[in-house]
Amino acid sequence: IVMGLSVHGQIFVASSAGGYVGEYALNGAPLNTTLIPGLGYPWGMAYDGNLYVANEGGGTVGKYTTAGAPINSDLITISGNPEVVALDGSGDIFVVNPVRDTVGEYTTSGAVVNASLITGFSVGGFSSIACDGTHLFIGSSGSGKIAEYTTSGVLLNPSLITVPDVYSIVYDGKGNLFTASDGKVGKYLTTGTTVNASLVTGLDVRQFGIALDASGDIFVSNFSQGTIGEYTATGATVNASLVTGLNEPMDIVVVPEPTSPAIFGAAGLCALLGSRVCRRRVC
Repeated sequence: IVMGLSVHGQIFVASSAGGYVGEYALNGAPLNTTLIPGLGYPWGMAYDGNLYVANEGGGTVGKYTTAGAPINSDLITISGNPEVVALDGSGDIFVVNPVRDTVGEYTTSGAVVNASLITGFSVGGFSSIACDGTHLFIGSSGSGKIAEYTTSGVLLNPSLITVPDVYSIVYDGKGNLFTASDGKVGKYLTTGTTVNASLVTGLDVRQFGIALDASGDIFVSNFSQGTIGEYTATGATVNASLVTGLNEPMDIVVVPEPTSPAIFGAAGLCALLGSRVCRRRVC
């Protein structure tokens, strides 16, 4: 599991239409709404003490400090559209490229491990990805399926979980996957068993980001509403409009207070965070 500490609790949000990543306090207050500016449709994010941002419009994955300083804004260059990203906790990052129907593997320093680790799958809509350290869980909103692979690229189950219109996935470090799909959050075991397919309901039909904090609270970005909502691990509403006024929010990363280890999402431990730009599609 990827863990890290922060100077203070933070929520990082990729604003696709705005072209930036914003920073907010855990109570929803804005800290720096354009922390990382000048991006071309940022989508997926991941965190290991630094932020990795899939800049779909620019064809790159950039690496930044949590203060917004670029470490390498072109860390990874993709032929296609890097949509979502995931970390395996051992120094590798996985990038979903729906245009090429591939998932590439790279080191967090940007070196290519295998640019076509997984090939031949068809996302059929929007992609999502999560990782438990040894397995990759890749979702397709078009097929409504989450497939399971090893981190070495071996397909284990093409239909591990059926989730209509799945937009984002996060792993909690305890054998559970949380999905944001079709206006609700579902909870599943990594074995594919359904725990609660409707843990949280009444959400935006498009939720491109889901993340967890150390206490298990669930944070979901609502694309059309321009908000982030917070819910407990049992599905109770904490604040359905914790953060408001966002410009097409996509993936989110939550970093708790320094006294707590962090669990990251939607993208998460493996963010992904989630092909072609949404504005070019009917969505």
